[in-house]
Amino acid sequence: MLAYLYSLLVEPLQYQFMINSLLGVIFICFSCGIVSTFMILKGWSLFGDALSHAVLPGIVIAISWNFNVAIGIFAMSLIVTFVINYFRNHTSFHEQTTLAYVTSSFMGIGFLLYYLHPPGIRIKEILFGKMVGLTTENIIGLGVIAALILGIILTCWRTLALIFFDKVFAQIIGLKVRVFEYVFYILLAITIMSSLRSVGTLLVVSLVIIPGSIAYIITTQLGKMLWISSIFSVITGVIGLFLSYHYQLTTGATIITIQFTLFLLVFFTQFALRRYRLIRKARKLSKGGIKC
Repeated sequence: MLAYLYSLLVEPLQYQFMINSLLGVIFICFSCGIVSTFMILKGWSLFGDALSHAVLPGIVIAISWNFNVAIGIFAMSLIVTFVINYFRNHTSFHEQTTLAYVTSSFMGIGFLLYYLHPPGIRIKEILFGKMVGLTTENIIGLGVIAALILGIILTCWRTLALIFFDKVFAQIIGLKVRVFEYVFYILLAITIMSSLRSVGTLLVVSLVIIPGSIAYIITTQLGKMLWISSIFSVITGVIGLFLSYHYQLTTGATIITIQFTLFLLVFFTQFALRRYRLIRKARKLSKGGIKC
């Protein structure tokens, strides 16, 4: 048994790339887990999906013109966020319509740029990511981003919650609603930027949606949701990394599959518990009878 656990957990960590990948997974999943809670409570899952897919032009431009990919992703995230909010506030289209045409348009531009100026990287790696190959500098950057997101959320989470749940009241008491909204947009952009290299443009949205969904099923208290979401995200990320190593699987897809499996388990467990409580309550009422 000990030999099996050693080969399962310890043996992979003899390689530096696995240590780097493990730290990267922890930082990425922790950041996504925290942001995921607010995404679920606000109902911005489609916004996260649009942002993660529409940054493709920034990736291609950065690689093709030889500058930092993170800068390209972050800049494109801010551009896409501005475009979405502009059309959302200045047109009568439904929000989902705006998100749909902005996402498809920017992805189309990204694919066109890819084929006009092949960036020397396979499109598969852009779409699905590549966890292996993280350097020490990458790990330090991911750690700084995780610490920054945690610090801002711990400082502002009550304010963000008030703005998300009662925007009118927040404006009445004098809060800078637009400023805090853009602070969260930047947080989301940073989170997606830090995760895209590892899980790709197609899968990153799952990392910022599924953990918060799991936490929301378990509790509706925001403080607890933040920690449940981040902890579940990290645990599933670590499990997915080791499974992908032992069975030669794609790390990002493995993590997402495990998170969705956990979501189904939690969902049906909660459903069964609620049904069991209702049955018990009905039996107690039937045994006690109705007193007039």
